[in-house]
Amino acid sequence: MDRARRLGVITGSLLPVSRSSGIPTGGGYWTGFAVIASLGTIVLALLPILAPVFAISGLGYLWVKGGFHFDTRQVTDLVSRVGAPCLIFTTLATLGSPAALAIDVALAAIFMILGAMIIGLVALPLAGLSRRTFLAPMMFPNSGNLGISICLFAFAAAGLELGIVFFTVTATLHFTLGVLIWSGNANPIALLRTPFPYAVAAGLAVLLTDAAVPEWVFATTSLLGGIAIPLMLFTLGATIANFQVVWFGRVVRAVAMKYAIGLGLAFAITEGLGLEGVARGVVLIQGVLPTPVFAALFAQHYRRSPEEVASVVVITTIASLVLVPIMLTYLLLP
Repeated sequence: MDRARRLGVITGSLLPVSRSSGIPTGGGYWTGFAVIASLGTIVLALLPILAPVFAISGLGYLWVKGGFHFDTRQVTDLVSRVGAPCLIFTTLATLGSPAALAIDVALAAIFMILGAMIIGLVALPLAGLSRRTFLAPMMFPNSGNLGISICLFAFAAAGLELGIVFFTVTATLHFTLGVLIWSGNANPIALLRTPFPYAVAAGLAVLLTDAAVPEWVFATTSLLGGIAIPLMLFTLGATIANFQVVWFGRVVRAVAMKYAIGLGLAFAITEGLGLEGVARGVVLIQGVLPTPVFAALFAQHYRRSPEEVASVVVITTIASLVLVPIMLTYLLLP
């Protein structure tokens, strides 16, 4: 009732409203007009959040489809070895959010990923799906390319900080637990070969000890970290442009299970941890994010039905065009 009154901005000024229901009265014409106005309000509210994300990703897609060369591997290395670690270090070292809140979001990330793994281990065989092929794509959201960007534009600096916390946990588990699932062999050395743990350790050391860091260090890491978000979005679009979609029944079932499990866990965990405000929003957004591009790269490297995994990436990314705005509407509009 109150939600309808607040969303329909016109109902408060031009339309008579029923006191008992809070619903506009006055005929179908005015009611339809109010609905259109409400939708317009929603679009205008979401446009500043989603337009930069989808515009940059779309530019990457059109770049490749237009026949221009894009070295995905080199750009991915640049982002994962320079841009993202600098962004993580700078964010953690200058963390403005309460430490307890950051820990809760990190715990939420761990619970979501491990919860999806446990459910997937049971549910995938029942659905006739291979655990080796579809378990990791179901477990990990695209908290990097899309997650950080959406959290930044939706919740400003606080969203960026907590989004990076979630991404750091996801990346760490993907390069350890994820590699174990893809390869069948535990290889913690793979994580140590990436800059992520060192960026996290350095950022936390500065934060916890309140160490004096030269201003030029923060200026440098801030500039380098600034390349991460636009390049991740551009690379997402460029990479998807090279994928071929196969509409096998297995792929469709895997996509449906991913979102059902992801959304269920996101709501359950935010309630269980008592998360509110920005922290709750950051975690709930993860439930509607697509499978990350890294899943397709791992599937290709370990030969785990790469065409099907790539199709999961593409289809979930397309689905996010609808699901992310719906989630943002739920979170941001009263």
